[in-house]
Amino acid sequence: MSVPPVCNVCDKEEDFLVNMGNLKKLMEYLNNYKCKECEIMETKLIIEKFIDTQTNNIRKKDKSESINSKTNFYQLLKVWKFYNKENFDAKIGHVTKYKGQPLIYLKLYDSYYHLNADTSYRGIENFLENRENDWQIILNAVGNRNLVTNRLDGKAIKHFYLYKLK
Repeated sequence: MSVPPVCNVCDKEEDFLVNMGNLKKLMEYLNNYKCKECEIMETKLIIEKFIDTQTNNIRKKDKSESINSKTNFYQLLKVWKFYNKENFDAKIGHVTKYKGQPLIYLKLYDSYYHLNADTSYRGIENFLENRENDWQIILNAVGNRNLVTNRLDGKAIKHFYLYKLK
């Protein structure tokens, strides 16, 4: 099946066709598709809202300011990674202030997730490398089933602390 993508922000229909054999992946792509112009605009908004350009940290946000899509979540992580260019020791938040505490929230359907401030560059790098994989909820370090991974082997991602809330 080949279809032209339509931007989910401005409704612009593109002049090319998309063909994917996996219907689930095709629908996910089309449901999250944004044209380049809208993607640039959205990236600027993400920077303004979430990135402290003085420290390169992600700003702490309340649950009421949750990110509402995986696409925007991945975009935020990519932008943060760009701001921290190969600083492998970088953490996403002010660790002495927020270590082990939720820094940002994500709401997908009826579920909430939070990403902790001590998540690091290497953890985000690994998570982004596996972004095409489904998310799995696995046991955390103290035995609660709430840690998110997207590794195919189902193992935790070192230095990546995304948790599903009950």
